[in-house]
Formats: sequence, C-alpha cells, structure tokens
Amino acid sequence: MEHVKDISFVNSMPQLERFALDDSQCISIAPLSSCENLKELSLTSNYELPDYSAITGLTGLESLNIDKYSNQPDPDLSGMTNMKTLTLAGFNGCSFLRSMGGLTELTIAGYCIDDPGAFSGLTQLERLKGTKSWEYLNRVDFLANLPALTQLDLSGTTFYTDISALLNKEGLVSLNLNGASMEINFSRLKDNPGLLSLSMDGVKLYKNVKADRYGGISMVNWDDVTLDAELGFLSHYPGLTDLSLADNKLAQIQPVAALPLLETLDISKNYVTDLNPLAGLEHLKKVDGRENPVSNWQVVGEKVTVIR
Repeated sequence: MEHVKDISFVNSMPQLERFALDDSQCISIAPLSSCENLKELSLTSNYELPDYSAITGLTGLESLNIDKYSNQPDPDLSGMTNMKTLTLAGFNGCSFLRSMGGLTELTIAGYCIDDPGAFSGLTQLERLKGTKSWEYLNRVDFLANLPALTQLDLSGTTFYTDISALLNKEGLVSLNLNGASMEINFSRLKDNPGLLSLSMDGVKLYKNVKADRYGGISMVNWDDVTLDAELGFLSHYPGLTDLSLADNKLAQIQPVAALPLLETLDISKNYVTDLNPLAGLEHLKKVDGRENPVSNWQVVGEKVTVIR
C-alpha cells in the first residue's frame, strides 16, 4: 500500500496474516498492535513515522522487512522468536538476533552490527546478505562460524580487516563480493572444494591496513593489492562452476585453467588478450569477455557461448 495516511482499517481484520505498508505518509502504525495473527510484515520507506514500537508485540511474525531512517528509533524485536526471514535497513543495533535462533534468511544494510556475538545462536541461518559498510568490524569469524550458512552476499561492503576466514568456510556454496573493499590474507587460504559460485567484480584489495577512529572520524591507511597478481588463489576452489571477475584490470586468466568444473565465466571489462587457459575446460558453457582486447576467441570452441 502506497501514499496511505491511516491504517486504522486493520482493526477490523483480526485474522490478517500478511500486510505491507510501503512509501506511506502515515504518522502512526499503532493499529498494527492489534494484528496478533500477522505472519508477514513489510514496512519500507515510511519516513513520516516517528517510531515503530507498535510492532514489538507481534511475536508471531515469521517474516519482517523494515527499511527506515537510522534516526528513527529501532523497535524492540527481541520477542519475535518465530522469525524465519528478516530484512533490515537503517537499524543501529542487532542484539535482538540473540532471540531468533530459527532465522534462515537475513539481510542487513548499514552499520547495525554492534554486537557480533548476537550471531552465535543463528544455527539455522542459510542465507545472509550484508550491504553497505561494516568497516568498524575487527573480525569476521562470527560469520565464518555460522554452521548452516550456504549463501553469503557482501556486495558493496567495506571491510578494514582480513576476510580470508569467509573464503575458507566449509559448507559455503555461494560467495558474492562484487564491489567490495577488503583485505584478503592469501597465505591463510585453504582448499575449499565445496564453493561453487564466486563473484568478485570490481573489488578493491589492500593489505597492511591501519584503521583508527577519532571521535566520529575514521583514519585509514593501507597498501594496495592487485587481484591480477594474486589470481592463483583460485586453485583452492576446484569445485567452482560459476566465476565472475569483471572490471578488475586483469591482464591474464591462467589460474582459471585449474577449475575443471567451470561452466560460466565473466571476465568483462578487463585487459585479457589470451583465452588459451580456457581451452581445456570441458564443462565450460558461457564466457562473457566484453571489453577485452582478446586475440583468440576461437580457442574456447564452438560449444561455448561467447559474449564479446
């Protein structure tokens, strides 16, 4: 529902199980407190709301999506112990996750990871997406220790810490680091044949990071690292079927030859001239090589779809 100013009509709908209020002009959602049978609730872009406290008693919720301004107070979600799918933007804290042990899917945007220990009880979490900046985290072990996690999307995220533990995580099937900035200690990487999909488009890599905060100001220094020089790390992931390395100033893709199960490859927007490393990949089906000065497209074979 869009451009709504009042939702008192829900008072006459005690059996309501699903409700979405998006881009409204409401200044109160108090009527929602009477909807005790709600299972799914979406509240996005309702920027006139002074607070969201009316939903704290909706303990039967299994799916919740809230996108708010960070200066709008966080509602207390600690009583929502039945939560399965949670999407949050504009929150300032995450301690309520301690009571959501049944959560299977979590999406977080912003700076709300103030309590990494709150993730320790998320033993059923399978899919996690964290966008924007988590730069104030000193470690990412709490993510690597999630036992059921199979899909991790950290696209567009900034880390001023080593994230090699995530690349080593057993059980992880898909990892998206597109547009991310981070340190990867390549010497700490271990073989992880269970990783099937890896996306690293337009990444920024660094080492010797020194990050300090003075009041509200962050001072960060680092040395740059080129992905081209470290591409040999791919040998740790022989099970990869999907690999995306677009927009990384790559001049060569020789290490890709060691990925026998690879089916799709995106190397667009690079400086690759030679595709010979792909010639022996029997499972290869598709290559996106746009905006590369390739001189030998033909070596990939007629059975491979080539985008150029």
